[in-house]
Amino acid sequence: LTFASERPVFIREYASNMYGTIPYFLSKTIIELPLVAAQILVQWLVAYWMMGMQGNFALHFVGTFLIAVAAASTALLAACLVKDAKQAMEAAPGLFVPQILFAGFFIKMSLIPVWMRWLQYICSLKWGMNILLHNEFSEIAGGTVLLELNDIEEDNLWIYYAVLVGIAVGFRSLAAFALSRKAKAFYN
Repeated sequence: LTFASERPVFIREYASNMYGTIPYFLSKTIIELPLVAAQILVQWLVAYWMMGMQGNFALHFVGTFLIAVAAASTALLAACLVKDAKQAMEAAPGLFVPQILFAGFFIKMSLIPVWMRWLQYICSLKWGMNILLHNEFSEIAGGTVLLELNDIEEDNLWIYYAVLVGIAVGFRSLAAFALSRKAKAFYN
């Protein structure tokens, strides 16, 4: 969400033909991914053994990494759509609080009104929670009950990963398009 404060610099450099939107977003992503990976690794190096986790460490890392990248992409899209950093920060609760609702962990999807259920498909937390819950509870006694209650199926694991990657790539692409239109409109 802090991207809105970086946008004036991008627009100035875009107007000077220093670089385009796609190279900017690619370089931004290339820089962000290792930083996010390092933060997630440190987080799991501390939390995994401290909490006595049983699932595969690498799958916990990958699942959390994908959640973080998808959430950052969602925030980047929001920051590219609003006018300034203040509006981006005001929009944050509207973006991330529904993630909790549509993750299906606290409220079953069947209890959410039908006309709102489609929102679950663009909520990265739902797919990431499915990955993490399956990784942690699929091999423990009673874990299958928890997975069934949350509608998590082992056969769909690849779909959960694909959706998270799709959300990250899709929202970043939409953000690049929105930023490109704003930059062109600013100087035309």
